[in-house]
Amino acid sequence: MGDYIWRGGAAVVTGVSETIFAGANWTGDGALTCTMTAEDGTTQTSVLSTTAVTLEAQRDLFLTQLQGESQNLFAAVTWTSSSTTTILGTAKVPGVPFYSAVADTDTAGGITHNKDGTGNSVLSEGPEDWNTDGSGNYNSTNWIGGDGLDSVKPPNGNHAVRFNQGAWSARYGMNQTTGVNEIRVTEGFTGDIGDPVNGNYLILDMDTGGAGALYINKTQGRVWITCIGENAYITGTAAGADAVKFGAASDLTGIRITGSGVRGTVTCATGMVLDNIVMAECPAAILIAGAVTDLDRVDVGAGRCELTMANQSVAVHVVVFGSGTVIHNSNNSAGTVLLWQCYGGRSEYNGQGNLTNLKVYAGVFTIENSTADVVTIATTNQYGGQVTEGGMQSAIWTNYYKQGGGSDISATINQWGTATD
Repeated sequence: MGDYIWRGGAAVVTGVSETIFAGANWTGDGALTCTMTAEDGTTQTSVLSTTAVTLEAQRDLFLTQLQGESQNLFAAVTWTSSSTTTILGTAKVPGVPFYSAVADTDTAGGITHNKDGTGNSVLSEGPEDWNTDGSGNYNSTNWIGGDGLDSVKPPNGNHAVRFNQGAWSARYGMNQTTGVNEIRVTEGFTGDIGDPVNGNYLILDMDTGGAGALYINKTQGRVWITCIGENAYITGTAAGADAVKFGAASDLTGIRITGSGVRGTVTCATGMVLDNIVMAECPAAILIAGAVTDLDRVDVGAGRCELTMANQSVAVHVVVFGSGTVIHNSNNSAGTVLLWQCYGGRSEYNGQGNLTNLKVYAGVFTIENSTADVVTIATTNQYGGQVTEGGMQSAIWTNYYKQGGGSDISATINQWGTATD
């Protein structure tokens, strides 16, 4: 397994695209389309129906359209003419790349679009660009290998990507199609991964058949990533509400947050696939799980975990212990939590959906902040701790068995009923 280490700091080169028109008189039976792709893979298009005119006139019409585009990806480029046959697109901000493609369907037309440093085009290069890697027509690289020598960017394969030094963020070239074995982010790296200012995530999979792991241990800088893999191990983050974010297309077996070095918020976007959550010995950590899919188990012994669970189609098992807090929020009345076990900490069941089995050994379980129309808790076994409604009027406690602890609820309590372990 080879290492690819982010160094950053490459020299700035302003990107230029070149669109060359060919043919004599265009027939006007087709269209010209310029497609611009954003860092997140979304696109914007500008389409012009062709006209039965000369090559130069057709070029001028398309140039005028591009210059008048108000869409933000087009507006980030200065569009100019060159000779009688060419349109040049020049990035307005040096070192910030743009991704363009031009095609035509006119039977008499012809388009050549250069953007890779061939012809009169110039490859964009910059200190925060993942793609600036010394290959092809690039002049410099943001990458080194494990031997400390200049390297290309990580190719598809059983490789480790490391962010372990310097302050240069990786903000551009974020839509990667490669897969690697693991990603390690350590405290020697103080920059950002992704572009929080513009809402862009690094898109990079960890699905090459190896560990499939993401390791984050930072004190400065944020990590915004969309990935597919096994587990994300988070032992240190910067402070703040946007310290670590997983994009909606992420698919992870588990997120494991451990250690006092986790000082910020970890956010899982709605739509993300996530099977398991573990939080322990991380008193300052906050995990916010949007309406993720396929959540099976949640174990929280420290910090705060907020679960939306609106997308849940499978039952969830929640365990709260130590000083952990779990807050259940859901607007899905059909969602079901199969088992909730309290060994300490605080549990707030605030959302819609039914709870099949509640077991309270220590800590607090409360529905006092519930916003649900009705909460049904089928079977409760209380051995200790505190259970409270706090005035909640729409709680249904079907079977309540109490062998210890305190309760402030409206249920009929079977003091020494058939409670089971």
